[in-house]
Amino acid sequence: AHSMLDDGDAAWCAKTMEAGQWMQIDLGSPTTIAGVILQGRNNAAQWVTKFVIRHSLDADLWKQMPLESETGSVMELEFEGSSDQSTKVDAAFPSPVTARYVRIVVHEW
Repeated sequence: AHSMLDDGDAAWCAKTMEAGQWMQIDLGSPTTIAGVILQGRNNAAQWVTKFVIRHSLDADLWKQMPLESETGSVMELEFEGSSDQSTKVDAAFPSPVTARYVRIVVHEW
C-alpha cells in the first residue's frame, strides 16, 4: 500500500471497513519515530476514528504501544483518529521508539 497526506488518489483504503484492518509502513532501516499523522481520504468519506500502533525491527516480532493505567496495569494505547476526511491528526507516542516497520491497526472507522 502507499499513502500520502493531502492526496486522495494515494490514500490507503482497506478492502472492508472493519476493525483489525491495518496498513504497514516500511521505513527502510531502523528509525527513531515519535508519532504518526493520520488524515482521512480527502476525496471520499473514509477515515479511521480509533487505532493502535504496532512496531517492529524485523516484521516478525511486533510490539504494542503500552499505556499504564491508574491501577498500574498495562494495556495497549489506543489513539484517537480523524473526525472527518480532511483534518490531520497528530498521534504523538508517549516516548519515541526505534522501528523499521510500523503498523496502523484500525479499531474503529
